[in-house]
Amino acid sequence: MLNIILTLAATLVCLPSVTLALEILGASALKNPAKLAFRTGRSTRPGPIAVLVPAHNEEAGILTTLQDITAQLRPGDRLLVVADNCTDNTAAVARAAGAEVCERHDPARRGKGYALDWGLRHLRQDPPEAVVIIDADCRVASGSILTLAVTALAAGRPTQAFYAMTAASRASERRVQEFAWVLKNHVRPLGLAKLGLPCQLMGTGMAFPWQALTAVDLASGHLVEDVKLGLDLAARGWAPLFCPSAYIESTFPTSENGILTQRQRWEVGSTRTLLHEGPRALWQGLKHRNLPLLVLALDILVPPLSLLGGAIGLVWLACAAAALAGHGLTPLMLATGAGLLAASSLVLAWARFGRQIMTARDGGELLGYLRQKIEIHLRRPGQRPQWIRTDRS
Repeated sequence: MLNIILTLAATLVCLPSVTLALEILGASALKNPAKLAFRTGRSTRPGPIAVLVPAHNEEAGILTTLQDITAQLRPGDRLLVVADNCTDNTAAVARAAGAEVCERHDPARRGKGYALDWGLRHLRQDPPEAVVIIDADCRVASGSILTLAVTALAAGRPTQAFYAMTAASRASERRVQEFAWVLKNHVRPLGLAKLGLPCQLMGTGMAFPWQALTAVDLASGHLVEDVKLGLDLAARGWAPLFCPSAYIESTFPTSENGILTQRQRWEVGSTRTLLHEGPRALWQGLKHRNLPLLVLALDILVPPLSLLGGAIGLVWLACAAAALAGHGLTPLMLATGAGLLAASSLVLAWARFGRQIMTARDGGELLGYLRQKIEIHLRRPGQRPQWIRTDRS
């Protein structure tokens, strides 16, 4: 019985390790990731595009985002800001910048999903052909809006831009954080795209055909609403595509409070999604033979690397102890394989995509970075982080 349990545990840590390795190998095989192309069936020049910007207390930084977007709009395109439960001058700043603004006040129903649903209700009066969603604290590279909309409409599927997050400080810990972000939001989606597979939605830099976006329910307080949206769309045949030629950028917070709040929201949200949405999506993908949904489920089941490393380490120790006690080598071999596969693929990802971000000397900060992430998972597990403005002061 012990051998069966340990073999099952070792198999469970092998699954995300294999998924992670395949994604990194796929990305590493690309000679020029920025020129990744899709077979979209037809070329198209999109009709009216609506850019939807959900904002909560963003008066300090929303102007630059709106300026980036406005410069890319064509005649007939729209820019709509949803000022959601704001207690500052976000709405006034947006109006002064020339954006349409609709305000929402509902303290009992807080969340980005509610803000997006409110914006879609406003757009239904004159529906666009495509909707592009941009967060209020992002910079948008020239041409990205049209690139996203064209790709989404030509493919008939949602499209996700390359969403970069840069560190204002060049301290070692910040460089480690930046590389972790590149791994999750660039390398892994690139690998999936290379294999002709869909990617997760990332919350900003997303384009949708109007029909697809209005077919799902956005009104929720889900902490990681973008991932859930991607799963819901994939279940209906609209699995998202990755489009690295469209580029969206934001910065990590610099204050300790901002860093901790942001990491807590991401870590807790991704873990809850893994536990609640991952198994359900995996079952639905298998049940309905929906390969795109199955792929997204497997990608979600790759836990944050701190948890993956901890899980592999604990399973390996248990398997090693059992092997020493004469219970067989199979579980230990599986656990060792999972560890070696995860470690070697991460080294490959760093060599291919991370050298300019993080040097080998920055590796000493990994333990501190991982320790803080583990502490986040252990701290106040009953509390649910809210949708609040990221403190970048």
